[in-house]
Amino acid sequence: MLPGGFKVPIALCLAVLPVAAAAGAMPTLAELEMRVEGSSSMQVLQSDYELARRRLELERRSHGASLFSQAMAAENDDVIDVNRTHSYSALGAGVGVRVPVLGSRLQWQESVSRSELDVAHQESLRELRRREILRDLRKAYAEYWGAQRLAALSHEILESEPVVESQLMRRKESGLLLDSDRLEFMSGFALARRDAAVAEADQQRALMTLQSLVTGPLEGGIAARPLIAPGCPMTAEMIPSWVDADPEVSFLHEAADRAQVSPRDSALYGVSSDIRVGYSTATEWPNAQRGGSAAVTWSFEVPIEMLTHRGLAQATAQAERNRAQRTYEDR
Repeated sequence: MLPGGFKVPIALCLAVLPVAAAAGAMPTLAELEMRVEGSSSMQVLQSDYELARRRLELERRSHGASLFSQAMAAENDDVIDVNRTHSYSALGAGVGVRVPVLGSRLQWQESVSRSELDVAHQESLRELRRREILRDLRKAYAEYWGAQRLAALSHEILESEPVVESQLMRRKESGLLLDSDRLEFMSGFALARRDAAVAEADQQRALMTLQSLVTGPLEGGIAARPLIAPGCPMTAEMIPSWVDADPEVSFLHEAADRAQVSPRDSALYGVSSDIRVGYSTATEWPNAQRGGSAAVTWSFEVPIEMLTHRGLAQATAQAERNRAQRTYEDR
């Protein structure tokens, strides 16, 4: 109600703006949330996640058990005794399985563990980004709906301006109203015009934010009232499980647990070793004699500064443990 007894009808329900009416209805908040996974930022994180998974599979297959083969061609002159030699040609081939052991196995396990952590890290980043987009989406949708509602109410107030202006002019001509009072009454409509302009600008800004967060075309329209799910009161007993369920905290906890058992702590970490089990066959000419052999070979390499290497590896493992645990506890 304006001063002087003049009433201005204000609809308390959601009104339809002239511009919004032409555009139709905007998708609901629930429908927009379903389009978040297809957004550009989520697609980039999904690509990073898929890349980390493929690297993990490649790591698992690169340094585990593997097949090997060999081929041989030779011209030989074997010494039989002082005056006799035996000359012949030989062709051969072999195949077998190579299995890393000792330090080679530990180094491969450490490499796989790091790749698994990278996958877990990318998964946590993807989930955190999804939550950020949902938060920004809900905020922008609420701003859009609020600006739309304010603009609608402001336009409804302005629709009554000609009627109020006419009544005020008649009261002034009758000597029942001063010109200063009439201007004071009309200032309310100026405020309504200002609110309408600000609301429409806020509505366009919120629409641009929504368009940047979801995939597919999104035109402005009438937004439904955003529904807020009722929250569940949190007790002190629920806080630890709620914190541990956070993607970032969950990843840091996993990283700290993995760091507690490091392959670098083993005294055999620096020893590169593998076992080969294979079979080879060869044919000699000109007699076309054929033979074969099966063999088990164990080879290893030990660094010259083995003790220094072991000490540095254990110190590195301890530093990684400390860092992972402190990062988790700090977070």
